[in-house]
Amino acid sequence: MADDLLIERDGNGDFILDTEALAARFRMSLADFRRNMAQGRITSMVEAGRDEDEGRYRLTVRFGNRVWRAVVDASGTVSEESLGFASPRC
Repeated sequence: MADDLLIERDGNGDFILDTEALAARFRMSLADFRRNMAQGRITSMVEAGRDEDEGRYRLTVRFGNRVWRAVVDASGTVSEESLGFASPRC
């Protein structure tokens, strides 16, 4: 699954994800994905690894109760990827 996902870094070191590939993972059209992003319904987070995970990052994209996660290295190479459901927020 990760073979079709392009993850790059910009000049500031921020990760740039391929929205078309992410939309497909959420089973949404690109237009719907972008619309939901613009409306703030799709959120993302980056966590930097520490200790034995130094140099690796966990990327999380959430839409409603669906959560996509990937573990990548500094160059954006994906070593793990999953799509699942989050527990309800309290």
